Amino acid sequence: MQNAPFIRLLWPLIIGICIQNFWPSFNLTCIFFITTICCFLFYLIPRNPTRKFRFRYTYGISICFLFCTIGMSSVALKQMQETPISPKYIKAIARIDENNGKKTRSVSCTVTIEHLIDQNEAYHQFKKKAILYFYPDDHAYSLIPGNYIIFKQKLKPIQNIPNPEGFDYASYTKRKGILYSQYLPEKDWRRLGFSPRMTWKEKALYYRTKIVDIISEINLDKEEQALLNALLLGYTDEISTEQRELFSSSGLSHILAVSGLHTGIILGILYVVFYPLIWLRMPQMRHIFTIVGLWIYAFITGLSPSVIRACIMASFIIIGYVLNRKGNTLNSLCAAAFFMLLYQPYYLFDIGFQLSYISVLSIILFYPIIFHGIMTNNKLWNKIAGIIAISLATQIGTLPVAAYYFHTIPLFFLFTNLLIIPLLPIILGIGIISVILTTIHISIPWIHYITEHLLHFLSLVTYYTDKIPYNSLKIWLEPRYIVLYFGILFSLYIAFKQKKSNWIIFCLSFILLFLIYNKANPLPKQIENGWVIYNNNQNTVINFIDHKTNFLYSTDSIVDYSKIEKIASNFWIKNGINKFIIAKDSMNNGNLFISRPFILFQQKRILVLDSTNWKTKNSTYQLPLDYVIVTNDFKGRLSDLLPLFKIKQLIIPSNITYFKGYWLERECLKHHIDCYVIRKEGAWVNLDINDSSP
Repeated sequence: MQNAPFIRLLWPLIIGICIQNFWPSFNLTCIFFITTICCFLFYLIPRNPTRKFRFRYTYGISICFLFCTIGMSSVALKQMQETPISPKYIKAIARIDENNGKKTRSVSCTVTIEHLIDQNEAYHQFKKKAILYFYPDDHAYSLIPGNYIIFKQKLKPIQNIPNPEGFDYASYTKRKGILYSQYLPEKDWRRLGFSPRMTWKEKALYYRTKIVDIISEINLDKEEQALLNALLLGYTDEISTEQRELFSSSGLSHILAVSGLHTGIILGILYVVFYPLIWLRMPQMRHIFTIVGLWIYAFITGLSPSVIRACIMASFIIIGYVLNRKGNTLNSLCAAAFFMLLYQPYYLFDIGFQLSYISVLSIILFYPIIFHGIMTNNKLWNKIAGIIAISLATQIGTLPVAAYYFHTIPLFFLFTNLLIIPLLPIILGIGIISVILTTIHISIPWIHYITEHLLHFLSLVTYYTDKIPYNSLKIWLEPRYIVLYFGILFSLYIAFKQKKSNWIIFCLSFILLFLIYNKANPLPKQIENGWVIYNNNQNTVINFIDHKTNFLYSTDSIVDYSKIEKIASNFWIKNGINKFIIAKDSMNNGNLFISRPFILFQQKRILVLDSTNWKTKNSTYQLPLDYVIVTNDFKGRLSDLLPLFKIKQLIIPSNITYFKGYWLERECLKHHIDCYVIRKEGAWVNLDINDSSP
């Protein structure tokens, strides 16, 4: 704490951000501010130096309250901007910041809404970010950063239409400062013009795109080209889903995102490049040029938060050397985090930000302990021991956080890191040389040959590691266990460093309190029975869970089950559900009986409403149905079914067209039938089922 004073400022700032984020209340901010003023006055009132020294802790507490209040206020200011836009604004003018490319049924662009126009044609400044989804045509594809457009304003705050345990898209966009979204048909917008004015972020992305284009001119395969883009620039748009999964299961996913590891390697390369300055008796200029080179690298990688963090920390340390003051790495890390959170408090909840800082903090704390525990007098072994120590230290800190977010623990991370980490500086160095040579139109075949084979070797390592049985472990981790893990870890670390038994007692007391809390607040039981219709705009897929046996049944003939598996995987992992079985149109297995269009599942009667012509059917008895699921093949009206069936609830999947869903909703309202629209309300989840034996 004495050597890293920024810790004293950082932790109250983090607490304030968390308080305001999870319990948003302006009253709390006022209370903390008033408490801060009172503590300051209580410290300043005594004029006697002896009494003032006696109340020095009051001054420390007031500083903590002050930075806690700053953290709360910064989040409160962000929250005040998260309000719906008044319908009195009928038009909006936006500037295109980035064309994100084609999605499933649209072209996505990140924009800045600069003006709103009301009914009297008056202009009002706005300056907030949004995502616009355009109808996919040539006009939408041709939009580039700097284009201005005008459109009919129907902006809405981004909300989740969730699947169970699905990705929290609304929080993700909010952390990036994007609050609104809107779909624009081709007639609802038009282009106004182009402005060459660009923000620093846009300039960085522009030059990164230029370098990506240069890399595309190198004679590399598509997969290896995508890898070089990711390793060198952090550009992962061309990385396929299969590649991501291979790197994740191999424990190498961290090298695909440019972070502190890459920045440290570039720092080493720059120190080597500028080494001749020592011969010229200009060692200070070597440090300065290195800082400039680091920030140029951060610029061409798109100014991502992880690279900015690493550059800030490295700059603090190098500036310490320039000023002949030995820098403290922990203090530099805390200072970088402090200034980044002052600028954007929502960085605290960004996965990359958390993993980046925790990994560096873990290396600072645990690397010396691990390395000194396994080092010997053998120089070769010590090189290997250094890599082992860094890998283990990183995993000690990031493992529970990564398991919480990604639900995967790679078991061969140590082996793959031992193979790849020593090669990474060579890959980056050769990659930089290849880019420079391609830029100046010089071709040296053996350099391209080495680059290609190094990237190919990296792909082979991930491929064969993935083929090893049980190469990774699927796990669901609750937040309370992360708190337990870090509480035990750091109390044992302090006990080890200070050689005091008090921290062992604290650790045991903490575990006891956790067990009491866990007993008083048990976790929900795992799901054994139920059925789910996922929010998927391509297919209607029903997931039946019968005593942990997992069935997927689709009402469509062509289905991408891998996409459904990706959507449902977190839900399955949390509940310990095994891999799925594809159900057929005619089957009888356990409590699931299917004879299309009828389904009987655990005493629930379900009708799949397809193209069957119900108008020609007659019955003197109304068959009770618990649920009716509409498909795109249904062309009739709901009233055609009412003489035949007594319907409790109609379910409209998200792949049903908007207009068909609208008229079905109106029919349900007319005939007093409950209606559930997945497009609006999220996935249909029915876990309250009366279980029955087969």
